Amino acid sequence: MPLSIEESIKKLKAEIIAQDWRLSPKRVAGLEEAFQCLRQRFKNRRATNAILIMAGSILDYIKKRGGNPPETIELLKESMAHIVNLYEDFTFDPEKEKLLFAGLFKRFQKLKTKVRGVGNLKPPLEQSVGLPNSGQSVASGQDVTVPKVGELLDPARVERLMEDLKKSLDRAGEASVAISKILADTLEPRGLKLAADGAVSAIAPEDSAGQTTIENEKTRPPLNIQDCHPAELRQLTINGVHVVIPAEVVALVRPLKKNRLKKCLKNGQVPLKYFSGFMRRLPHQFNGILATIKDKNLKRINLPIMTPQGFYFVEASDPQATTMVVISSGNWHGVLACTEVHDETCMMQKFEKQNNGDIAGLAYLEDDQQIILLDSQGILAREGFLLMT
Repeated sequence: MPLSIEESIKKLKAEIIAQDWRLSPKRVAGLEEAFQCLRQRFKNRRATNAILIMAGSILDYIKKRGGNPPETIELLKESMAHIVNLYEDFTFDPEKEKLLFAGLFKRFQKLKTKVRGVGNLKPPLEQSVGLPNSGQSVASGQDVTVPKVGELLDPARVERLMEDLKKSLDRAGEASVAISKILADTLEPRGLKLAADGAVSAIAPEDSAGQTTIENEKTRPPLNIQDCHPAELRQLTINGVHVVIPAEVVALVRPLKKNRLKKCLKNGQVPLKYFSGFMRRLPHQFNGILATIKDKNLKRINLPIMTPQGFYFVEASDPQATTMVVISSGNWHGVLACTEVHDETCMMQKFEKQNNGDIAGLAYLEDDQQIILLDSQGILAREGFLLMT
């Protein structure tokens, strides 16, 4: 059974404070499962997700090569500590997370360089394979009887290990490229760039010399505004952005108590039992397919809080949210955390299609007001919960 978010955080905390730095296969498997769960939780926070990718790469190296040099374990523990802090910090500060990731990634690059260079070092063999608690050492080329516990290495095996160490984090190469791209995309709008050694520096004026843009020379393509059948919409405000969704997908609109709301935003999911109450059977609260499910079964379901993606949206749940909007389309269900939900519906008369993340386009209302129309089906397919009834 997959780990819950709380269980994953507990595993990270246990490893952070563990005195034994030797990760057993069982402990490694537990961390891998925790990372997988947390990457799903933080999939819309790029910097935090990148830290998890980087930590997973380090863990993969430790799993295959052991915790040598010790800096690999140190960086893994530090990365996990930051993940725990980011999870427990209720406020979302994207700039802080980006700078945090930039610093960790710089150390990650230096660690890769250091471990790759170990193969070029030729430490005295006596230091490498000296017999513990004895004044003896293994001379080059000398055969020894190797005990099963604390196995000593002959020179040939030392050379092979040096070669393995030289390759070291190559298995994390693909992840490293992905992390580099994420960091470059993050730094470029702020006038910064990532050097080959992992250092972050300002973009020099000559770096942009000779580059020409024709965006200002382009004229906006003709508006593709189309008449459409009048469609009933519901207006919401998510992370300060006013949007509309089809009224038919709204299964429930309900504010939550502050303590429950805080817990839901932190865990990224909403237990449907929160919507039940004295003399209020849960199925009667919903519209659509959720109204057909038995009360006891509904109370066992937790629906994910979905985060719209696109140019206008912050990559996190709205920390100012007060109301949960449950939306359903077919067998897909999820929740939008909103600061405002209009009670009255509005009618869409015209539509302009756009291609911008979860933004389907612009809806033109009866009073010629233009408002963003969310692709509710796309969000549900990506982040929603599939419930087969």
